[in-house]
Formats: sequence, C-alpha cells, structure tokens
Amino acid sequence: PLYVEDNPFAPVDREEVITALRGEEGVTLWRRDTGAFMFSVAVPVQRYKSVLAVLNLTRDATRMAEAIRNVRADIL
Repeated sequence: PLYVEDNPFAPVDREEVITALRGEEGVTLWRRDTGAFMFSVAVPVQRYKSVLAVLNLTRDATRMAEAIRNVRADIL
C-alpha cells in the first residue's frame, strides 16, 4: 500500500498495529509516492497473554532492498 503519514502518534488504523493488538506480530511493506519503500513492523507487549501496548517501528527500506538485490546478483 501507499505510505501516508497522517498522524505518527496515532497509527491505530494501520494493519500491522491492528494485528499486534490481537497478540501477533504485524509486518507491512509500504511504497512511498516517490517509489521508495518503507518497512513497518509492530509487535505486541504482553503480560499473561494480555496486550498491554504495541511497539511499532517504521523505517526506510532502501538499504534493505539494495542488500537483497546484491545477494540476488551474487547468486546469479
């Protein structure tokens, strides 16, 4: 999906955060309007199976994409 940062302090509408609120790890690969990629992961912070909070990290995935391309080129 296209990455749009409406309110970075309220990412509750993001799919990976909703997944983490259910107690599972959530991951999404976003595309920016520039064509660059963003990688987002959300993990639940739990105690006795109750979700107390969600840790969400979103980073630019340009270096990751370059590293994957380099590994693929080495394999071929």
